[in-house]
Amino acid sequence: MHSTNFHFYNNKNYLYSKPVKGLQGCGVGYGFAFNGQEKDDEVSGVGNTMTAEFWEYDARLGRRWNVDPIVKPWESGYATLANSPIIFIDPKGLDVINGDAIRRDRSANKVKDLETKVKSTENQYGTSKKEFKINGGENWRKSWKQYKVDKKDLKSEQGWFIEYSTRAVKTQEIIDKWKISSPKIFEEVNNATNERGQKVNFVLGVKNGENGVWGSNEVNFTKVFQDQAMLSNYIPTSVEFGDNNVTIFIDPKVRLFTQDPETGQFSLNHEGGHFLYWTKFTSLYNSYINSLSRGKFDLNGGHNPDDQSGIKAIEYGDCNE
Repeated sequence: MHSTNFHFYNNKNYLYSKPVKGLQGCGVGYGFAFNGQEKDDEVSGVGNTMTAEFWEYDARLGRRWNVDPIVKPWESGYATLANSPIIFIDPKGLDVINGDAIRRDRSANKVKDLETKVKSTENQYGTSKKEFKINGGENWRKSWKQYKVDKKDLKSEQGWFIEYSTRAVKTQEIIDKWKISSPKIFEEVNNATNERGQKVNFVLGVKNGENGVWGSNEVNFTKVFQDQAMLSNYIPTSVEFGDNNVTIFIDPKVRLFTQDPETGQFSLNHEGGHFLYWTKFTSLYNSYINSLSRGKFDLNGGHNPDDQSGIKAIEYGDCNE
């Protein structure tokens, strides 16, 4: 089972695209700026306003003027680029996701918080058990124990930050190549909507495959109701990223221009086929999974003979359009 939509690096941009003296494009006649968007210098001065197909963007605030029609429960409707304009680009004002880049940034925040906590504790009590005993009062043992836990957590999170940083670069490389190798499938996946017409994101990351498995996904289904008829249906959701997001992992050694010898298919396109089916037919696929559960049958990775998502995945995995 699997899914799609992306986020890209752009290390040449400045935070929220505020123009920097001497670095304002290729000359007076150059009409584009941050994010590949067209400049509109008549609204609020040079370099302060950009326009795209689906938004107007204020570079001073890092916010769009109109409410995003794609609802993301975890952020403001006026937010852009997941509040990370240096990491992500979005020339049309749509949406793109590099999942490992998000994981890296979340990890960086955790490292920063833990470093602050550890430093504060050391300033108060010291760094040795002896110093804690002298400076910690009656509860020095509790403070010492927590300090050791925090130090361990910090070391672990620093390791994850390095890991996610490496993965994020590889994920971006795969996204960029996929867009070239299979442009039609890429576009179909990137513009996928659920059965209610809402945008669904393919959140891509890399992970080493095991036992011949080159792609995997983490998807759940959230029950929702239509406003008037009150007929229940479902939308895909990710525990990690929320509603209308699907977490996809692909092996970092995946091939984009030829079939993977291990699978005999274009593996990322295969994952896209899974994603496109159960994104569009979420309620139907949820019923199918429930029927398997009632009969105590295994999902078998989305490849039972009667699994329509598996049929779609094989169809897409056989081509690189």
